[in-house]
Amino acid sequence: MSKNPAVDEYLAEGCGRCDKVGTPACKVNTWRDGLTRLRAVVLGTPLVEDRKWGAPCYTLKGQNVVMIGAFKNNYVLSFMKGALLKDPHRLLEAPGEHTQSGRVIRFTDAERVTALAPVLRDYVLEAIEIEKAGLKVEPKQTADYEVPI
Repeated sequence: MSKNPAVDEYLAEGCGRCDKVGTPACKVNTWRDGLTRLRAVVLGTPLVEDRKWGAPCYTLKGQNVVMIGAFKNNYVLSFMKGALLKDPHRLLEAPGEHTQSGRVIRFTDAERVTALAPVLRDYVLEAIEIEKAGLKVEPKQTADYEVPI
């Protein structure tokens, strides 16, 4: 896969969604090495590199499959339909308490990305197969949730 210049800009300057863009305080700047290593893993797959919502997004036939993102305390490889992944290494977690579909793998150390690169690639390849198969996460209905009175 070829690199998208918009992602090069993201890695150089940040997402541009706050006033810290292009400064040492930018979260992308904090995690640049690890984000670059995650990018290399995903670039080794058939996904198309794009930039959506300010961050690197990787698609298959126009459908979002994975994203890379930087946060204050960590950076992530995010799977849009991560709930459908097998997760044999128990790396995936829901990014929020009520998240139904998405799953992330959190990082704070670029060396961990390098060590897990073959495993991460396998997860991305499985996510591609899920997308190719047209699988969808069946969302819970409102009635499935306990509602406080």
